[in-house]
Amino acid sequence: MKNSEIRPENLIKKQEFFLKKDIKKLLKKKSFFVKITCPVCENKKLDFFLEKNGFIYEFCNLCRTYFINPRPTEKILNNFYKNSLNNKFWAKKIFPISRDRRIKYIHKPRAEYLINIIKKNNKKENFEIYLEIGAGDGSFALEIKKKNFFSNIVLVEPNPECAKICKKMNFTVLQESFQNTVKNFTNIDCVAFFEVLEHVYSPTNFLTDVKKVLRNKGKIFFSCPNGEGFDVSLMQEKSNTIDHEHLNYFNLTSIKILLKKVGFKILSIQTPGKLDLDLIYNSYNNKPCDLKYHHRINWVKNLNLKSRNSLQNFVRKNYISSHMLVIGEKI
Repeated sequence: MKNSEIRPENLIKKQEFFLKKDIKKLLKKKSFFVKITCPVCENKKLDFFLEKNGFIYEFCNLCRTYFINPRPTEKILNNFYKNSLNNKFWAKKIFPISRDRRIKYIHKPRAEYLINIIKKNNKKENFEIYLEIGAGDGSFALEIKKKNFFSNIVLVEPNPECAKICKKMNFTVLQESFQNTVKNFTNIDCVAFFEVLEHVYSPTNFLTDVKKVLRNKGKIFFSCPNGEGFDVSLMQEKSNTIDHEHLNYFNLTSIKILLKKVGFKILSIQTPGKLDLDLIYNSYNNKPCDLKYHHRINWVKNLNLKSRNSLQNFVRKNYISSHMLVIGEKI
């Protein structure tokens, strides 16, 4: 899989226009941003990490999480995501054209992975309710539906464009933030949320709400960036992973600390990323040239495709890819 297969280059260039407009809009609220302690371990002693597009990122030297600080409030974030031009562009343009490839490379194997882990760790035969938070265009939910493993599937998707797509697929959809819909759920068998945890104001509060709706030994399945992953560590401020929407950057250690604090045990954790080397290579070839940055990743140009693939496999197998996938259980 290449990055261009799921993020077509011609559309990504157009997307940058809407991304910049979103950033400008969010920064108008900067006087209302608030300072927080570490979102994982609540450490108050923080160090400056980097600054990008007007946002400050601080680093916790205890659990090594880094995060936007000060950050937008929950109210600002809810309004922002509902009206994001970037999200609308993804829903209307990028998701539809890359849908088949995303299903092939991401959603189908991910669905099989979830079902296999649940079967391995649970004697219960009948699983009733699957809840997905931030369901996007519903592609993963559709793969879960094909498995006939859950008798009922419910999706929470605040973005109007994405919610509309999910409704057309005949899913039960709540077009609202999860925090505003918690009271509607109870005794859920599995809650999934992909590329969501990095976006929320308080990961602890979010996971606590998730725990409330789960039955005893209910499962969570989620993905998020690994802040210590290979491409992000090398590219840092040049990485598209570090942006205004991603408030929190966990690592394998800090995600374990966070889940244990809330009341989950980890059944499986992996970094199955396939794009670290592809992203670094593409970044090196982008113009205009940033000599200081290119010096940092200059070695990548000497690797042929076979060498890049070999190194990517090493990165994946040794848990250092920038994409993290976790399955946990309520305790």
